[in-house]
Amino acid sequence: MRKYAEVHVRGEKSAARLVMEVFNLKDETSRRIAEIADDADTAEYSMEISRLYRAGSRGSKLRKRIVDLMAEGKFMDEELEEKLRKNMKKEEKRHANVEYQFITTYNGRKIAVIDLRPSGGPGSVIAKELCSKEEFDFSLVIFSCERFSLYRCRGLEDLSKVCEEYEGGGHPYACGGRIKMPFYRRILCRVLGKRYKPPEIDELIERVRRMCEEAC
Repeated sequence: MRKYAEVHVRGEKSAARLVMEVFNLKDETSRRIAEIADDADTAEYSMEISRLYRAGSRGSKLRKRIVDLMAEGKFMDEELEEKLRKNMKKEEKRHANVEYQFITTYNGRKIAVIDLRPSGGPGSVIAKELCSKEEFDFSLVIFSCERFSLYRCRGLEDLSKVCEEYEGGGHPYACGGRIKMPFYRRILCRVLGKRYKPPEIDELIERVRRMCEEAC
């Protein structure tokens, strides 16, 4: 038996927003889910609830609790909020030790390079927090020797073009990609952490710098 699927391609801020529009969902729960997803997927995090949800995104039990509440048309209860706030405090302590550097291009644009190796971390949240404190155009977040993201702070560059070159994609202002390198270098990355910086990361930083200069 043959199966068919409708494919909808549309520029929306989040997948939740697209689902709501395609299925013409008018209920308050769907609207609220799309609103939160828009805030998180664009890395704005202007809403407290999206920041709280982000703090619980790594734990499968907390994620399930959030989904179960949404299925009931609810978004928070006292027990969940208490756990999420504890997670947020732990993340804030880790953020204080995050290492980053600024690169200034020939045309005066400023790029923040945030190195989260080897432990990783909530890159979008860290980039947003740094954007509110420092003046720069966008950030390159290196999660590991295999994965990175770009987040716009200001400016009009379409960051997704670079991510697409690295087998990734996303929004023009928040996207990610993969870094390819030989197996032995990935091993060195895991063993040595930030003490080892493979040439592929330097090449990525240079590509991002060129993108900024070409776009401006």
